[in-house]
Amino acid sequence: MNKKIIILVPFLIAFISLGYWVYQKHGIQQSPKQTFNPIVFDPMNASYSLEGEIVSLFNGQEEKDSVPGSASKPLTIAWNQVAKADLNGDGLDDAALALIRNLGGSGTFFYLTVALSNQDKQAIGINAVFLGDRIVMQDISIANGVIAVQYLDRAQGEAMAAEPSIKVNRSFVVESNILKELNLTK
Repeated sequence: MNKKIIILVPFLIAFISLGYWVYQKHGIQQSPKQTFNPIVFDPMNASYSLEGEIVSLFNGQEEKDSVPGSASKPLTIAWNQVAKADLNGDGLDDAALALIRNLGGSGTFFYLTVALSNQDKQAIGINAVFLGDRIVMQDISIANGVIAVQYLDRAQGEAMAAEPSIKVNRSFVVESNILKELNLTK
């Protein structure tokens, strides 16, 4: 029996050594870890209704061909400030943002719109309200479900070439998933 152990021990040591060498050389092959990619509420990748037309932003902008082959392309971009808060009472943060639209002419049109968040954290764009042409946006904020917008505009009848200098404050709410302006008369 001692002869069998003496013969088996070197084979056993060689087998264990070979296994250890293979493990060190190649390691244990594991399947790649799956990464969890949660859906994030993103108003910069949503569709909005501007004067009856659907504008679909991708990374905060949309560029379309107005007429096939035309040199001018309508461009819509999101202004750099977004205000977030619950605007429709569902407990989820929504977003108010300004869209700037240039149709290829001299006008640069500003709109206020809202992206509502649903339970799946998708951004659902709603209607947009026209703010003005060639205005200077200053601020968008939300307090108690009311969206406050501040911008500079021109005086009534003033030429569009004039620098906007009249401060304008407007307030909006979302009612039944529609953006509406509040008429705050004193």
